[in-house]
Amino acid sequence: MDELPSIYSNEKDLEQLFFALVDNAIQAADGKNSRQLIISGAVKDEHIELRFADNCSGIAPENLDKIFEPFFTTRPAGEGTGLGLCVVERIVSGAGGKIHVASKAGEGSTFFVTLPINKGRRS
Repeated sequence: MDELPSIYSNEKDLEQLFFALVDNAIQAADGKNSRQLIISGAVKDEHIELRFADNCSGIAPENLDKIFEPFFTTRPAGEGTGLGLCVVERIVSGAGGKIHVASKAGEGSTFFVTLPINKGRRS
């Protein structure tokens, strides 16, 4: 098996990134009978690309530009802080990466995370 390349981030930040994106999908799936989250990744050129694709409720078009803002949430009062995706965006940008989302309300969302490879190390 080939070794995976190292990236410019630490383990705790990556755990938080995965936790927040998985938790976001779980919350979006609330009440749905058939839920699915597919997490995939690939090494492309100088980057690692991660995809978190769900078949949950999706994001309304008017909210797409707000989802990475601190304290933005569509959850009822007391059920969310609105910090999860903001923290994810800060982790990704702090590692020199990018994040974007493709979503269709009522059908699901896919979060794309691109992180640069640390050429000096292998994990």
